Amino acid sequence: MGRRTSPNFEKEYKRLPRNIQQQVDQAFVDFAENRWQTSLNYKRPRKKDRCTIRVNDNYRMIGIFRGEFRDGNVVWYSVCSHDACDKKIKRF
Repeated sequence: MGRRTSPNFEKEYKRLPRNIQQQVDQAFVDFAENRWQTSLNYKRPRKKDRCTIRVNDNYRMIGIFRGEFRDGNVVWYSVCSHDACDKKIKRF
């Protein structure tokens, strides 16, 4: 499973401080190894093709599943604060 991101994600990622970018990178590794890892605090909101994972106490990533859920094929759409994540997930 490779790292697939949207242009929006890449734009947000580049704006993050380097230490947060490293934490995002580690979240990708952790998700690829085991998306149920407790440190990721993996969630699936009401919309079944969406998910969020925790980067740290202040940031989350929003993903959109492509294909089967069990395949873990996700396109990451956004990386943002927890509050911004909650607002974005409601919009789309």
